[in-house]
Amino acid sequence: MKSIAVVDADIMTYDILSGYIKNLFPFDDLKIDDYSDSIEFCDAISDNIIYDMAFIDVSTPDYSGLEAADMLRKSGKHTLLIFMSYCTDNLIPLFEFMPSGFLKKPLESSRFNKLMKKIAGYMAADSSAYDCTIIRNGKNNVRIAVRDIVYARINNGRNVIITMSDGSTVSTYEKLSDLYERLSRISGSIVRIHKSFFININHISEFTARTIKMDNEAFLPISTPYSSSVRDFLNSWFIQNGTAAHSE
Repeated sequence: MKSIAVVDADIMTYDILSGYIKNLFPFDDLKIDDYSDSIEFCDAISDNIIYDMAFIDVSTPDYSGLEAADMLRKSGKHTLLIFMSYCTDNLIPLFEFMPSGFLKKPLESSRFNKLMKKIAGYMAADSSAYDCTIIRNGKNNVRIAVRDIVYARINNGRNVIITMSDGSTVSTYEKLSDLYERLSRISGSIVRIHKSFFININHISEFTARTIKMDNEAFLPISTPYSSSVRDFLNSWFIQNGTAAHSE
C-alpha cells in the first residue's frame, strides 16, 4: 500500500484518518492525497492518477461521493474503496461500487483498525484478486488485475494486445517477452505457449497437444519449441488443483 486518496471536505477528518493510516502503514514512500471535494478526485482519476486505496465521504460538496466512486470503477482501476459517512441509513446503493468497507463518522481508531484487519484477511485469503500491474496504454498508464488477463499476443510485429476477461483489450508497446517476465513474477498462472502468445491458465477451457481454447472461445496455437514446457506446466497446475491434464 503506497498511494492513498482521502476525499472529504472536513480537514479534521483528513488529519485523523491520515494519522491512522501512517500508524498502520509506516512506509517511507507512503503517499496520501487530500481532496476537499469529489470533483478534484474525479479530475485526478481522469488524469490517470492511480491509487491503491481511496476513502470517500458519501456526501461531499458539489459532487456526490457515489458519482466519484462510479467514475473510479468505470475507469477500470482496481482501487480498494472505503466509504465514510455520519449517516448509516440506506447503505444498499453503496454496494453497487464494490466497496471494501464502510467507516462511520466520527472516526474511531478501533473501527479503523478492525476494518483494515478484515481487509487484510480478505487479501490473504484471495491474494490473486490484488495482484495488479501497470500497463502503458498509449499516453495513459492502466492498472489491471493479472487474474483478469485471458491472453496476450503480438499484433503485426509492433504492439502487444492484451485481452481481458470482460472482453476489453489493452494495447502496449512493451515487448511481449518483457511483459511475460514481469507478469510471471506476479502470478504463477501466466505461461508462454508461443513466441507470439502467452496465456493465463485460469482461463483455459480446453486444450490438445497443439492448441488451447480459452474461455472466451479463442483458439491459440502451442508452438513446438514450447510444447514440452507447456505440457509439464499444465500437468503440474491441474494436479495441484485436483485435476490431471491430458492432451489429445
